[in-house]
Amino acid sequence: MRRRKTENPPADGSLSPFGRARREIHASPLAELRLQTKITNRLGLHARAAARLAAALEEFDAEVFIARGPDRADAKSILDMLSLSCSRNTEVTVFSSGREAAAALAAAQKIIESRFGEDE
Repeated sequence: MRRRKTENPPADGSLSPFGRARREIHASPLAELRLQTKITNRLGLHARAAARLAAALEEFDAEVFIARGPDRADAKSILDMLSLSCSRNTEVTVFSSGREAAAALAAAQKIIESRFGEDE
């Protein structure tokens, strides 16, 4: 088997050892935050409760998702959240990423733990 002579890569590091252009991979400095909590209000995550959560999260520069088991929904979308069918005492995980991820997660926690402002 004949070996090809390879040249040394340029000093600026623009080529890989195999002569192909190197791709720059940038890891996002923004980590995904998560919170595990329970839906405790009597009616669960129904339309009015989902609307309150979505409206509160809309002001934040962050992506927020709520998950029930393997199913994940956009927490800024009422219909997405309703598709999870979260009844009373359902364990959920709230995920948040973006510039205001921590503030969005704190707001979601406050709303969920206050039973969406409902008495029951």
